Amino acid sequence: MKAKYLFTAAALLLGMSACNNDENENLTDGPVAATFTGSIEKAKVSTRMVDTNWEADNLIGITGKSGNTEYNNIPYKVTQGGADGKFEAVDEQIYFQNLDEVSFTAYYPYHDFDDPTFTIIGADTREQSLQKEFDFLYGTGKGSKANPVVSFSFEHRMSKVCLEVKGGDDVSFDDLKKAVFGLDNLLIDAIFYTENGTISPYNEAVPSGWAFQGNETESQNVPDFSVKEEESSKTITYTLILLPQEFTNGNLKFTAAIDQGEVTGIQRFSAEIDLSKADGNDGNKLVSGTQYNIPITIKKTQLTVGTPTITPWNKKDLEDIEAEM
Repeated sequence: MKAKYLFTAAALLLGMSACNNDENENLTDGPVAATFTGSIEKAKVSTRMVDTNWEADNLIGITGKSGNTEYNNIPYKVTQGGADGKFEAVDEQIYFQNLDEVSFTAYYPYHDFDDPTFTIIGADTREQSLQKEFDFLYGTGKGSKANPVVSFSFEHRMSKVCLEVKGGDDVSFDDLKKAVFGLDNLLIDAIFYTENGTISPYNEAVPSGWAFQGNETESQNVPDFSVKEEESSKTITYTLILLPQEFTNGNLKFTAAIDQGEVTGIQRFSAEIDLSKADGNDGNKLVSGTQYNIPITIKKTQLTVGTPTITPWNKKDLEDIEAEM
């Protein structure tokens, strides 16, 4: 009887062990593919990848290490656009090799580096037609075999400036559309470090005035998708993606040149923009991940620049200040 009892108990334990093995089979037998999703921080953002929405076939680069397998700059593409993107591998798939949790980093837009140790991307921000190529994003996420869905939370690393240019007395909507508008005292060359998401200037050289509307170099004009026209209010809003920077040698300057015809000729205006006046901005600077809304009113006798305010992208607004011709 005793022997029979021991045999029955052993069989029961064996059966229980088999059940447990079945339950854990997916966690212990072979690699498990990682699934990636990504949202863009609404607290620090506000129209497309120059914004909070993914577009189909946007590419990100993902880096991480599972077990002894290193994944460096693996391209994944958006299969579902919108605020919460879903991604799939372009070629190489990322797998969890063991039960350990893995930390991943990701950046946008993906760049195929010839040298895997050289992981920086440069941008000339005067080339505003290429905004989608230098509206850099960076995010982190974690996952494991037990939880293979990795959710990245991306943040914008550049600064966004929205210039709301309004025609005042004796300045028509057509005058605004044919004017030359620009910015001065601005660092324009950016470097994006994809391994940690930091941004820095390529050099400290400040080129002479750059026009973002009416520039003879068409690629340096703000693209149509970043221009909003409201004829009824005589207002044109220009959205620019710029290098985060601090203004230690004078303020950012807005310039305008409006052709008033043969009699009057070209009228030129300029005004300084003191970003330290933006509530909560912590200095005279363009901050990474922050949107600045700057109202500007142009009259024949003067140009008025408002105090910046902050909106999603950490929006900052400015109230009016005045500048003479």
